[in-house]
Amino acid sequence: MLTSKWSWSLIENVRFSFSFYNVRGAQKGGEKMNVRKDIEEIMRFLFKQLFSNIGVDEKINYTALGKKYGCDPRTIKRYFMLFKAGETETVKKVEKPSKIKEFEEKIKEKLKYYAPAISIFKFLKGQGYLGSYSLLTRFIRTLNHDKEVKLVARFETEPGQQAQVDWKENLKFVKKDGTKFIFNVFLITLGFSRKKFLVATENKTLETVLDCLSDAFLFFGGIPKEILFDNMKSITDKSRTHGDEAVYNERFLAFANDIGFKPKNCMAYRPETKGKVEVVAKIMNRLKVYNDEIQTFEDLQRIVRELNEEINNDVCQSTLRIPNVLFESKEKDALTPLPTHFMDLIRDYLHPLPKRKVSKDCTFQYKICRYSVPSKYVNKYITILEDDGILTISDETGHYITTHTLVTNKKYNYHKSDLCELLSKTYMRDCERDEIEEHAERLLDVYDKICGN
Repeated sequence: MLTSKWSWSLIENVRFSFSFYNVRGAQKGGEKMNVRKDIEEIMRFLFKQLFSNIGVDEKINYTALGKKYGCDPRTIKRYFMLFKAGETETVKKVEKPSKIKEFEEKIKEKLKYYAPAISIFKFLKGQGYLGSYSLLTRFIRTLNHDKEVKLVARFETEPGQQAQVDWKENLKFVKKDGTKFIFNVFLITLGFSRKKFLVATENKTLETVLDCLSDAFLFFGGIPKEILFDNMKSITDKSRTHGDEAVYNERFLAFANDIGFKPKNCMAYRPETKGKVEVVAKIMNRLKVYNDEIQTFEDLQRIVRELNEEINNDVCQSTLRIPNVLFESKEKDALTPLPTHFMDLIRDYLHPLPKRKVSKDCTFQYKICRYSVPSKYVNKYITILEDDGILTISDETGHYITTHTLVTNKKYNYHKSDLCELLSKTYMRDCERDEIEEHAERLLDVYDKICGN
C-alpha cells in the first residue's frame, strides 16, 4: 500500500506546488483551472518519480488519493492505468463531427469562381450549414496557405485576328445644374495594335451594341476576324460557363454572319481572358474629373471621343508602341474589308422594318389603322416598308405581298379581293361569287361610315 511517510510527504509537496501555481493562474486569468488537467499532471509526476522507486506493481489506494485531491478515485485510476500501459500524452478527447466537413468540396467549388467568403457563408446557410462564419474563414485560409501561385501567360494575337469588347457600366455623373444621370462606355480594343474605340451610351440594349460595333468598324476601316465578348445579356440567350458554350440570340448571330466576324465569349469569372480591354476600363476613371463640368449628354460624348483620341496616341505599356502608329503600320491592312453595301446592312439591323402579326380577320395594325392581306398569312408575321405614304407589305422572307395607301381617318382598310376571300371562307362559304362581291361592297361602305371621319 502507498502509506510510507516519505511517499505521503512527497505527495503533499507536489500537491502544494501545483495548487500554488493553479491559484496564481486562476487569479491572473480570471478563470478556474481545469481540475482534471491538474490531476493528470500530478499523477504523471508521481508515476515517474514515486513508482520508479517502489515499482509499478505496488498496490495503490485510489480512494485515499481521491480524497486528498478532491476528485473521483476512478479518474486517478484511469490516469495510472494509462501511464502504466505506456501512455504519456494527454488523454484524447472524443472528436466531435466537424460542422464544415460535408461542405468542403462545395466551398472549394465556389472559390474557383472567386466568390467572397461572406457570400459562400450565406449560400451554405441555405444548404444546411450550421457552423460559424469564422469556422468557414479558417478553413478557407488553410486552403490558401498551400495554394500555388497562379500563373498567367501573356496572350497575343496576329494583326487583324481579334478584338475584345466590354462595358464600363453604370457610371454616375452630375451635371452643372446638379441633376444626376447614369451612363455606360462601350469599349473595343484591337488585340495586336491596342487601337481602341470608345463611345458613351445611355443603355446596353442589343440595338446599342450593334450600333457601337458598326461605328467601331467604320472607325477602324475594317473588321477583325473574331471578337471576344464578356457574357453580355443583350447578345446571348445563355452565357458561357464551365463546359458550356454561349448561345447567341438569332439577331446578333445573323449580324455577325452578315458583317463577317466570329463572336466568342470569354469564360465566366475569368477576366484575365480579356485583359486588354479590362485595362482600358481603368482608363475610364479619367472621366471622373468632369463631374459638375458638363451640361448635356452630348458634352459627355464629345469628351469620350477626345479621350479616345488621346489614349490612341499614348504609348501602350504592354507594347511600348503608340497604338495609332502600330495600327497604321501593321494591323490596318490585316483587317477584313467592310462588306459591299455595308451601310445598307447596318441600316437593316439598326432600323429593322416593323413586323406585325396578321389577325384572324386578315388584317394587321400599323399605327392607328388596320390593313388587309390574303387569308393565307393569318397568324404569320409580315414586314412593312413605309415610303412616301405607301405601305409595301412583304412576308418574313422578303417576298412582296401587297401595298396599301397610308391613311389616318379609316380604321379598317380592306382590299376588296381580301375581304371577298375572307367572306367565302366564313359565313358566306355557300354563296355565289357575285353575291359575295356585292356583299363585300356594301360591307366596305359600312366600314367607311362607322370607322371613317
